Amino acid sequence: MPKIILCWFVFFLTLPYSSEVRCQATVEKFDSQNLKTPITFSLIDSLNKEAFATFRTDPSKAKVLALSALNYSEYLKYAPGKGKALNYIGITYHIAGEYDSAASYYKHSLEVFQSLKDTQFIGKVYNNLAYLYSDQEYQNLALEYSLKSIEIAEALKDTVTILDSYNNIGILYENMERNDKALEFFNKMLDLIKSNTSLKRIYHSALANIGYLSTLSGNYKLAHADLQKVLAYALSTNDNFSIEQTYNFLGLLYLKTNQPDSAFLAFNQSDHYAAKLDDKKTIALNSEQVGKIFYQQKQFSQAQNQFEKTIKLARENSFLKIEMEVCFYLASIDSVNQDFKMALGRYQNGVKLRDSLNSISNKKQIAELNIKHESIKKDQEISLLKNNTEIQVLTMKKQLLQRNLLFLILIIIVGFVAYVLYSNKKIAAKNNILLQNEEYLEKEVTIRTAELLTAKDKAEESDRLKSAFLANMSHEIRTPLNGILGFLELLDEKDLTQEDQENYFEIIRKSSDRLVYTINNIIDFSKIESGQMKLNLSEFDFFERTQFLLDFFTPEAVNKGLELIFNSDQASVPAIIYSDKDKLDAIMTNLIKNAIKYTNHGWIEFGYHLENGNLSAYVRDSGLGIPQDKIDSIFDRFIQIHGRLNQSLEGSGLGLAITKAYIDMLGGIIKVESEVNKGSVFSISIPVRILH
Repeated sequence: MPKIILCWFVFFLTLPYSSEVRCQATVEKFDSQNLKTPITFSLIDSLNKEAFATFRTDPSKAKVLALSALNYSEYLKYAPGKGKALNYIGITYHIAGEYDSAASYYKHSLEVFQSLKDTQFIGKVYNNLAYLYSDQEYQNLALEYSLKSIEIAEALKDTVTILDSYNNIGILYENMERNDKALEFFNKMLDLIKSNTSLKRIYHSALANIGYLSTLSGNYKLAHADLQKVLAYALSTNDNFSIEQTYNFLGLLYLKTNQPDSAFLAFNQSDHYAAKLDDKKTIALNSEQVGKIFYQQKQFSQAQNQFEKTIKLARENSFLKIEMEVCFYLASIDSVNQDFKMALGRYQNGVKLRDSLNSISNKKQIAELNIKHESIKKDQEISLLKNNTEIQVLTMKKQLLQRNLLFLILIIIVGFVAYVLYSNKKIAAKNNILLQNEEYLEKEVTIRTAELLTAKDKAEESDRLKSAFLANMSHEIRTPLNGILGFLELLDEKDLTQEDQENYFEIIRKSSDRLVYTINNIIDFSKIESGQMKLNLSEFDFFERTQFLLDFFTPEAVNKGLELIFNSDQASVPAIIYSDKDKLDAIMTNLIKNAIKYTNHGWIEFGYHLENGNLSAYVRDSGLGIPQDKIDSIFDRFIQIHGRLNQSLEGSGLGLAITKAYIDMLGGIIKVESEVNKGSVFSISIPVRILH
């Protein structure tokens, strides 16, 4: 079952103002003269309250009520009513799948509540944004907003919002296939709810999620008991959406436990309620599952008819993942029927759909980076505005002080004639204090202005780096992807020789390796930046790892006409150490790969030495070398020293930044010695536990 179904299930169970029906209402321009009821704050609060109560049963009505509350709030300049109305309208767009509009209303609502310093509603809007980004598969942003929501809710002891956030985080971990962490948060919900009867809906939401996860883990008896409890509660409350989804979960359970008749009935029941709700996604999923039942029973004719129906639904509604899965099933059926030409066509169509889904996933990752960048940029703009305001306040204070100074001088002049001898020393002292105050204020203005200019330069530099990085990543991802797609199309030609086919496959393999390497670098750097990268210590043979690196990189070096040399005084002796194997592999891999990249002729040499609880390793080359004034910046992110001189060099500019981050995590150091056109030496020293 796709993760989006589980997300929507929780959204409907935990938010009493959700609905699947898309609102088509239109609201005419507000006219206060035609109102029969006087507009009051109480009226606006009543409209918002009614909108909140009708989201599940009649979303069209709820949207009209919220829009009316928004118009009235604007008319009376009633900020609390405006913030709530914007939030409820955003949820309506969210349900309808209009994510951009939903995000706009949520963020506008958040700005209103932030201006009011209404912490409770800020937490609720954070939670709605978390659901929105989860539905868009921006998992990092969703987790960030969920944690913000929990922090506020725990401070306010807002149990409902805490439970909503736990639900959302559980789903996020489930989407990332970390079911143990997901189960931990759903069990936290049950512990928090306990015997509180007013939270039955949220209790059964958590129970449904636990039932689904129990099905995935093979604990079918527990899953069946939990889902039956949820179904009984949903039927008793006439909650059509919960009934639809619970039957879908039960169908999956019966399918896994080889109960085809029960599974067929459960999917049909789910289909019945999905039709009532016009939930096309679940209808398509149920149709696919029924096809799987026929397929498992080897009733291939019925399975083919069912899958053809599913493909039609998927294409009509752009459900690419469902269409892809069904294409592979139909290809298998065609193979059984010995219609290999049709099977090949189905399989190729499935592969194209899978590539499209991968491309969409990559675009979403870049979009998530853009959203994060825009958020940081906005925070910087707010900070700059705050600094400007502080400077204006200081300037006003200075002007006020100057006016007061003039006034004092006039008083002093008037009294000077009578008290000139007596007051001379006191006047000088006062003037000195005033001058010191003026100098202090001038220094403060100068300091704040300098800080503002520095912040502005940093913001502009960050913006340039992010723009360059995104452009570079787009090129680094698109180039191998174009190679893969282009040569896959060439493989369709009929007159290809065996040698051509082998050459094309080799190009596709190299392009795939480059694409995987680039994406892995982006993911690793993202984990480092967000603090999610952890050490994973274990025992391993470092000499064995160096031999692997020698075997792995020798073909690449030879193809470039280079000699790759391994040199160590401890060669052929086991070097059992206790450290992070993956990070040491990545450090040595990046250094050797860089040496090959920037060496056009000659040799690359690497080796290591273990002594006194320390691993010392080096990579030396006869390559291009690094200018002395650039050595300090080579470990900065997105930097390629030779990028402008040689545009043919590939790379994201993240390799050495990741290497330096890993060495820092391991408590080590890295040194660089280099001379232009003569080569470079990268030396590392890392503390390890030497076991043998």
